[in-house]
Amino acid sequence: MLPDEVHGKPALILVVVHTGEPATADEVVESLAALGQPLANLVTKTTWVQANSMLDAVAPTACA
Repeated sequence: MLPDEVHGKPALILVVVHTGEPATADEVVESLAALGQPLANLVTKTTWVQANSMLDAVAPTACA
């Protein structure tokens, strides 16, 4: 998912979830993208159920 040259180096992983009006989502995400060049951009439109479960493998409910 990330380029080999960044493996083992510190990185910030930002999980973006927009819960406002769908018509404003692109504008909000674009303002985040303007902060700098991402190593990977996997932002996509999805359902809340999918977004809410995407980190289950690293943060299962039992850890809460």
